[in-house]
Amino acid sequence: GQPREWIESFGYRCVKLDVKGFSRAQNKFTDIGEGDLPWKDVRSGLSAIGFTGWATAEVGGGDIDRLRLVRTQMQRVFGL
Repeated sequence: GQPREWIESFGYRCVKLDVKGFSRAQNKFTDIGEGDLPWKDVRSGLSAIGFTGWATAEVGGGDIDRLRLVRTQMQRVFGL
């Protein structure tokens, strides 16, 4: 299924997001915002259910520069 469909199926039970990037075409995880996940649809689905929970990046760690990169990626995909 599509991420928006999952979000709307979970509805009010959706209280936390594990954020990562994925390419279905390549069948592999990617940096957040890379790959082919429909982030606009994800944002729309979250808005439709009134999501007010929190999100965590499910990615490999690193130093402060890596953390800044992940923050920037998450801000971009969520339109912040």
